[in-house]
Amino acid sequence: MEYMRTFLHACLLLMIALAPWSVRAAPLRVSASSGWGMPIGEVDAQGHLSGGIMHELYGALGREMNVPVVVLTLPRKRIDNAVMHGEVDLRCFLNRRWVGNPADYRWSGTLFTVQDVVVARADTPSPANLAELRGKTLGTVLGYVYPDALQVQLGKQIVREDAPTPALALSKLLLGRSDYALVDSLVLAWYAKHQRVRFAANPLVVNSYEIECATPIRTGQPGQAALAALERMRKRGDIAQILARYQSAH
Repeated sequence: MEYMRTFLHACLLLMIALAPWSVRAAPLRVSASSGWGMPIGEVDAQGHLSGGIMHELYGALGREMNVPVVVLTLPRKRIDNAVMHGEVDLRCFLNRRWVGNPADYRWSGTLFTVQDVVVARADTPSPANLAELRGKTLGTVLGYVYPDALQVQLGKQIVREDAPTPALALSKLLLGRSDYALVDSLVLAWYAKHQRVRFAANPLVVNSYEIECATPIRTGQPGQAALAALERMRKRGDIAQILARYQSAH
């Protein structure tokens, strides 16, 4: 009997010792959109997130939490379905207006801000206002929802020319497949610098977005731990440092 008590006590101590490691080793499941492009996120031919701001952010988050990170890369419209089926703990590069019901998520708060801009080729003046887009072809990303201001003012008076990624939308613009392109300011700066091309000066700013990460309410502890880790990283300046590396890239 004494032997059995000693054995059970030893097993209990072993379980206690291993428990923290088990918690740390549980993977954090995060989402990436196959429609991302540099510098937000580079998705390789196999559909893996292999570079960019979000690749670095997810890696830094995993180190901060001391957990492995599993990235689920899907088309933008299928990420919502993955969340509904409990396959995702955390979504990033997200704005509350981009999801059907923001109350279904816990939010990180603003990590950084981006602007949606309408850009023209270097031989075409930038539009001065939204009215100048009426009847024009606008390069956009497949699955993208127009900003409220643009949708309200123009509705169906513009023609979409969809592309799988923002970079391809800009490429179509340069090839004359569209009159303008609607991309975020980070992508525009990155593309112009790395492709060594020029666009018209003073692109039209359509909207500004506060970029956050969010965890589905149903996720529970893993998601809450991720949000707490992101807040620590934000306060230390880790996220700003990641962003700065891409904004100052040559």
